[in-house]
Amino acid sequence: MREAGQPRVAGAEIVDRSGAFGCELVLKVRSPQADELSLMKRGTALVGMLNPFDRDGLQRLAEAGLTSFALEAAPRTTRAQSMDVLSSQANIAGYKAVMIAADRYQRFFPMLMTAAGTVKAARVVILGVGVAGLQAIATAKRLGAVIEASDVRPSVKEQVESLESTNESVLSHRLNDSFRILTAASVVLLPLTLVASIFGMNFDVMPGLHKTYGFWLSVVGMIGVVAGMLLYFRHKRWL
Repeated sequence: MREAGQPRVAGAEIVDRSGAFGCELVLKVRSPQADELSLMKRGTALVGMLNPFDRDGLQRLAEAGLTSFALEAAPRTTRAQSMDVLSSQANIAGYKAVMIAADRYQRFFPMLMTAAGTVKAARVVILGVGVAGLQAIATAKRLGAVIEASDVRPSVKEQVESLESTNESVLSHRLNDSFRILTAASVVLLPLTLVASIFGMNFDVMPGLHKTYGFWLSVVGMIGVVAGMLLYFRHKRWL
């Protein structure tokens, strides 16, 4: 299969496409296409990312008589870490996504201060803080962007904060909790302020003290209501 003058590299022989697929062991990143399957012999061992949940694809491999090993299905144990293709490829995907975004972006990622003026840093929003998301956050941060990350899992808060970025999902949870607390306090304080105001204005026993308490309780209740409304509007992006 080797043409005249073609070199041998580290004991391997450089062959054409049909020769590569005609080997007894084929290593491939993705599952072979239909035209590639026709070049493979029955009994060939195939190793790669074969998408084990694709029933039709697995059926084609079985009909071709191949012995297939899907690396995605390898057990994620300590001894099999060197065979892990999920985390490693997701890590690369997060890095590559930011690099592609930086290439397509019409401005600069970092903040630049020049004699002609100041260019604000780009704001990068990352949805999903898994393996790829964390790598994307780290890459965008190294490029100088302002990063906001969002994930439905509150448990990723510490991972995001370790990279010094802002998790919008965590902020939303905090705003929701603050809004609930202030709303509950307002519900409790408003009746008390009304009662205290009525008693302070209508009873002659220590009228000055009652009126003072009634006035300040009314002020505290109204502050709670206003603060709760502001937090709610901020959460809804109305402010």
